[in-house]
Amino acid sequence: MRNGEFFGEISMIYGCKRTATIKSGKYTTLAQLSKKSYQDILLEFPDLNIHLKQWIYKYNDRMKRFIMESI
Repeated sequence: MRNGEFFGEISMIYGCKRTATIKSGKYTTLAQLSKKSYQDILLEFPDLNIHLKQWIYKYNDRMKRFIMESI
């Protein structure tokens, strides 16, 4: 992951189990957003959900590529 990237959004948006495990090899600053807080933010910024879903669709990790190529 790079500076400014995030994780956990798939689980937050779709209500599924997590799709990744993240380990940090360096000093890391983390922030946590509860489901309730996320829903409150969506009331203020309803387009946020659309933008996050678009980012998820474009996300290109090894497992997703493998699954898509295997189908």
